[in-house]
Amino acid sequence: MYSYAGPPDLLVAAPSRPAGAAIPDRAAFDAWIAGQTRDEPHTYVVDATGCLLLAPRHTEHVACAGRAPVRSAGEVTFARTAAGWQVAAISNQSTGYCPDATSWPAVAAALDRAGLPHPGRFTDELTFRRCPACTELNVVKDNDFTCTFCAEPLPRAHVVSARDPDFTLRVATFEELLALQREAERLRLSARWSSRAALERQVAPDTTVFLAPALRHTPDSYRCHIWFAPRATATATAAAAADAGTGTGTGTVALFDVSVASLHALREVAEPDKLRMVVHMLLDRMPLTPIE
Repeated sequence: MYSYAGPPDLLVAAPSRPAGAAIPDRAAFDAWIAGQTRDEPHTYVVDATGCLLLAPRHTEHVACAGRAPVRSAGEVTFARTAAGWQVAAISNQSTGYCPDATSWPAVAAALDRAGLPHPGRFTDELTFRRCPACTELNVVKDNDFTCTFCAEPLPRAHVVSARDPDFTLRVATFEELLALQREAERLRLSARWSSRAALERQVAPDTTVFLAPALRHTPDSYRCHIWFAPRATATATAAAAADAGTGTGTGTVALFDVSVASLHALREVAEPDKLRMVVHMLLDRMPLTPIE
C-alpha cells in the first residue's frame, strides 16, 4: 500500500470521498468511457480493495483516491479495437503516491477484473526517489541514483517499510506533540500544523498519539504517519484505538514531519499485538486527513 506523500496543499484540496469512478466490471467501464475524451491519458488508482478508479487526466491522484492509501497509481490510455476497448499504454506516474514498478500485479488484477486487456506490464515504468539533501523528488533514469538538482546520492529505498531497520512505532502525549510542533516550526518543516492554536483546535487534549516513519524526508527528519483522536470526537482513547484497529474508529491519520532525534526520543511501542493493530490502522485502512 502507498499513502499519499506529495505536496500538502493538494491533500488539503482533495475531497474526502474518491473523485474517481469505481470500475468493478466491464459494464462500469463502458458507461464511464462513453463520457470521456478518449484520445488522451486518464488518471487511475487501484484502491485498498483492489478496485480500479478512473478520472479525467488532470485529476490529482490523491483526489481520485479520496485521500486514501492505494495499491498503485498512474496514467492509462485506452484504445478501441475490433475486439473492443483495451489498454494501449499505462504507467506508474504519480508524484503524489510514487508507487514502485513492483505494484504492477495489483494493477493487472484490477484491469482483469474490469475486463480490460492490457500489455502485461507498465509500458512506461518510473522509479521515484526523494533526495535527502535537498528534498526534491527525482525520477531515476538509467539506474543513476544521483540527484538531478544537487548531485547528492539518492537512497536506494526512500519509502520506510515495516521490514526496514529504521522502522519504528512511537507513542506521544498531547504535551509531547506540542513540543514536536514547536520544533517543526523552528526547523521550518513543511508537514506540520500552521500554529499551536490550529493543533489545539484539531487534536483532542487527552489523546494518545502514534507516529511511524513513512519517508526518509531529509538526513535529519522523517515524514511520519501520525494518528490522533480529533478534538471534535472526544471519545476515550482506548475505545477509539480499538475501533480504528477494525477500520471503524474515529481516529485521524495525517502526515507530520519529525526530526530523527525527536522521534527516537519518544517511547517505542514494542508489544506485538499493539504494534500490528496500529500499523494496520496507520498504513492500510484509514484515509489521510489534512492537518490545519
